[in-house]
Amino acid sequence: MLASVEAILADRRLPVLRSTEFGLTTSGWIAAGSFHASTSSGQIHLGPHRPSEFSGAVANDATRLALAGRETLHAVSTARSSESLHPAWSSIQTYYAAFYYTSAVLRTIGVSQSFFQAREISKLRALLNAIGHTPLPGSGLYRLRFNQQSTQVILSKLDEGSHEALWSDLRNYLMDLRGRISLIGSLTQAELDKAKLELDCINKASVGLNSQPNLSSTRNEVQYRQMLSCWYPNSRRIKLFHKTNRIEQALSEDFNPKILLQGKDGYDDFFTRSLVICGFMHQFLKQAADKSNSGTLGAKYLRYHRSLKF
Repeated sequence: MLASVEAILADRRLPVLRSTEFGLTTSGWIAAGSFHASTSSGQIHLGPHRPSEFSGAVANDATRLALAGRETLHAVSTARSSESLHPAWSSIQTYYAAFYYTSAVLRTIGVSQSFFQAREISKLRALLNAIGHTPLPGSGLYRLRFNQQSTQVILSKLDEGSHEALWSDLRNYLMDLRGRISLIGSLTQAELDKAKLELDCINKASVGLNSQPNLSSTRNEVQYRQMLSCWYPNSRRIKLFHKTNRIEQALSEDFNPKILLQGKDGYDDFFTRSLVICGFMHQFLKQAADKSNSGTLGAKYLRYHRSLKF
């Protein structure tokens, strides 16, 4: 799985997995202004005064998003019929579960997309104004990149939406990781081939249908433009293909993405792509909990996961 590859690379962001007693969110940390600021090449560089405080804030956000992904998927799996959860809405909710899961996992490897309100960046603006930086940042969506020790944070404003940014960040990470695993001398050829296949599966799942750039494009088409004809009355022809069983499979030890990616029609293809991403991210969080005695994100997630019944 992706987590196994990361462990082999010794590139696990375990400090980010540790929630602390501070209870902050990332936006709360920005609002508190507990950092020094500088600029370089148009980017804003932040140095946390207390790195553990920042990593705790990120872990709190990641935990919230991981639980949101699992709860959203649970709602889909427990809807017993198309009457209780419409096929279109079932696929849209599964997409959102994938979005939440990916948002959580990206934070564990040092990338997040966060929206900051004007009041939350007032102290940042004051610091940047003091050093003569212009233009001063305004409210909006920002990408944060941070190192494993949480001692350096790079902040840049995004022109794209949060969903587009998320899938772009995921694909960039997968591309980088796929290149790096070839340099690991300890991997057998079979292990290397398996890792590349898994990374390719995630990449394929994150792409939208009909050559759309990402899954959010397909979700928009389904939600707002009747794509795949999965709203009533056209939805009467759609069968949910044992969705509860397949969700259970995606979260099981025997998770097989190749089987899930064999969608039976356009609707099923969209549903299963989202489900494959959920499955990979679930395995990532599970392995993070298994490998880290002090990481509480994975542990909290697993406790919640085990409390739910299909």
